Amino acid sequence: MVSVKPKVLYVNTGEGPPKGDAPVVNQPGNTNDRDVQRNQAASSNQKRTTLCVVCEKRPRYSKQGKTYPTCGLTCAQKLASGDGPQGMCWVCGVRPKYSTGSKQYRTCGAECHAKEDSNVSARMCDYCHQQPKFHDGKKIYPQCSIHCRDLSRRDMANRESAKLFGPSAPFKTNSACLLCWSTAMIPGSDLCKNCVTSQLTGRLLEAPRGHATFDNVADQFKKAWNNRTQCPDVLEVYKILEPAEATANFTSYRDTINATGCLTELRRWYGTTRQCDRFDPGHLELCSSNPQPCQMCLTIRKSFDCEGLASGIYTSSTSSQSSVHAGTSRGRKIALLVDVVFANMIELTPDQNPHRGGLNYDAVNFIARNSDGQRDEYDELVVYNKDAVRPLYIVVYR
Repeated sequence: MVSVKPKVLYVNTGEGPPKGDAPVVNQPGNTNDRDVQRNQAASSNQKRTTLCVVCEKRPRYSKQGKTYPTCGLTCAQKLASGDGPQGMCWVCGVRPKYSTGSKQYRTCGAECHAKEDSNVSARMCDYCHQQPKFHDGKKIYPQCSIHCRDLSRRDMANRESAKLFGPSAPFKTNSACLLCWSTAMIPGSDLCKNCVTSQLTGRLLEAPRGHATFDNVADQFKKAWNNRTQCPDVLEVYKILEPAEATANFTSYRDTINATGCLTELRRWYGTTRQCDRFDPGHLELCSSNPQPCQMCLTIRKSFDCEGLASGIYTSSTSSQSSVHAGTSRGRKIALLVDVVFANMIELTPDQNPHRGGLNYDAVNFIARNSDGQRDEYDELVVYNKDAVRPLYIVVYR
C-alpha cells in the first residue's frame, strides 16, 4: 500500500520554510479558506460599488472616463438633499458613515469625502450649488435656472467693476442695467442704451436688494403707506417689460389726451393677486393662462385688458389702500406701481359708479359724505380704458 502524505502549507515568515517536522496542515478554517472568504467579500463589495449609492439598483452613470456616485439626476438630487441610504458611505457604499457620536457624516472618511465633493459639485449649479445644472438635451448650462444665471451675471459685473473702480464700486454697480448687468442704466430707465432698444418684452427683470431700482421703488412704497399699521417689509422688486403692443397703445392714448391740453398723469398703486409660482427661483417669465389664469400675470400680459376689469381699473395714491384689493399667496402680497393718464375726472360715491366712461369724463374719484355732509376721500381713482394704465414695477411684500 502506498502511503499518501497530507498536503502541507508552509507559513512564509520571511525566514524560509519552518525547520523540523512542523508542517501546517491545510484544514478547514485555515488560511486558504480565509482567502476564499475575503475574495468573496471583495467580489460582493466590488459589485456594490458599481451600483448607484442611492437606489442601489441601477449602475452608476459614467461619461468620458468619469464615474459618478449616482445613476442619474433623480438620485443625484436625493444625494444632494440627504435622502440617500442610511448607515453606509454615500460614495463607496461599502463602509459605514463616519460618526463622532454626536454627528454623523455623509462619507466613511477623507478619501470618499474628496470624491463626493468633486463628483457632486461638478453637476450642481455654479451659483446656488443646490440644484443640478440645466440641460436642454444638447447643452449643459453653468446654472440651474434663469434666476441663478441673472444673479451670476450681476455678481460678475460687480466683481469686474470692483477691479476697475476700487472702493467706489458699490456706488457704481448698483445702477447696472437690469438686463445685461454690464453697462450702467441710462437716466429715466432701468436699462442701458443698448438694451433699451431690444425687442425683449413680456417678461420680468429682478431688481435685487441694494440696486438703485430696488431702493427707489421700495422707498416709494414705504412713503405711500398711509395707515396706522406698520408698513410691511418689501421683499422683492421686479421691473415689468410689458408687451410692445401695450406700450404703443398707452403712448398713443397719452398723446391723444395731451393734444387736447387736458392731460393728467399720475403714479399710483394697484393691488392684485398671484396664483402661480412666479418669483420662485428660475421663474421670471409670466405664466400662461392655462389651466387656470393667474390674475397678476394675466393683467400684465394683456395690460389690464381682462374680463374682470371691465367695470373699471381701481388705483390708489397710497400703497396701504391698494393692499385692500391684494390677495395673499404664500404669506405674501403683490402691488403694481403703475402710471395712469386721464383727461377729465368727476367725483362720485361708490354706489354711483357708472362702470364705464362718459361723454364728459374718463375717470372717477370716489368720495363719501359723512353724517355732517363733510367730504371724505376713498382714495380710489377708477379709469375705464385699458390703455390708460401702464404697469411699471411689481412689489412683493409681507
